Amino acid sequence: MSDGWEGRLVEASTFGQPDLGATLQVYHPWQAERWGWLRDSMEHLKGVQVRDVPIGRRPLRLQYNPGREASATAKVADHEVRARPCFLCPHHLPTDEIGLPWGEQLIWLANPMPILPLHFTVVHRQHRRQELLPVLTDALQMAREAAGRLNVFYNGPRSGASAPDHLHLQGVAAGLLPDVAWVERRIAAREPVGRLLRSRSGLQASIDRDEDRCLLVFHGEPATVQGALEAALEARAELGGYDGWEPPLNLVLGSDGAAVTALLYPRGAHRPACFFADEADRRVVSPGAVDVAGLAITPRLSDYEALDAAAMRAIYSECSLDPALADALEPLLERRLKDG
Repeated sequence: MSDGWEGRLVEASTFGQPDLGATLQVYHPWQAERWGWLRDSMEHLKGVQVRDVPIGRRPLRLQYNPGREASATAKVADHEVRARPCFLCPHHLPTDEIGLPWGEQLIWLANPMPILPLHFTVVHRQHRRQELLPVLTDALQMAREAAGRLNVFYNGPRSGASAPDHLHLQGVAAGLLPDVAWVERRIAAREPVGRLLRSRSGLQASIDRDEDRCLLVFHGEPATVQGALEAALEARAELGGYDGWEPPLNLVLGSDGAAVTALLYPRGAHRPACFFADEADRRVVSPGAVDVAGLAITPRLSDYEALDAAAMRAIYSECSLDPALADALEPLLERRLKDG
């Protein structure tokens, strides 16, 4: 049975590269040459503004990117999603958009509304709901095969996904997300990332609860990291206190080609209170994985200019796991990791 992707794909062998990361670096400009929307977006991306607004010891960068307004303000209530066509299904894609298949179920697409110079959406061939576990093994393998060139990430249905009805991952060029760089430096230097929960062959697990956020970090072999992530999801689900089919979360993955590093952010609010405020006090910040990993996207210049460390601290505090739930999650996960 046709899944609608026939004639819309280019094989990786076309680009003659040794690994996934190198292939994607060649595929992206190849696609831009053939797709005017992407080519124009890449040109506009050269004009984005950035400035650093660190929160204590935590690195944080603001990006003014007007091209991201549609994503930041996407209507994601169930009835609103049902009322619009799915923009990740093949029959609704622009004519010139060509995908790169990976495995049996996933397809890499160049994102036409990029945050960074290499920005991809990795869509499931079938129209099915956003959910991490069905693609977790794929996500870890992608991160490993990208061999340090890309960070693969996931936004939950109430945690930044603008298409919660169609299962997808995303990828961006490695080295540009502040939290990932901070974590990887500490791991390389054998310095702690918050409090150590578990350290054994093949896995190092930590929790960092400073600077108004809850961050779980798992580092090691992909299969072992996957087991730790599954344990974290089970522990969070056991605590309840959320609506939907999975706990609100963001996940960012990196790799040096051997070990994998996973940054898991258990979430609180989908969007901060300032997103819904009257216009004078409104700030259009709708955090997804990139934002919680330290690169906060602001599609309006007024917000980019007005946001400061105090405002960003409040946003991150609202959108991170409630401290009482984090207090309960920490020992529960520690026990699960020890038993596992």
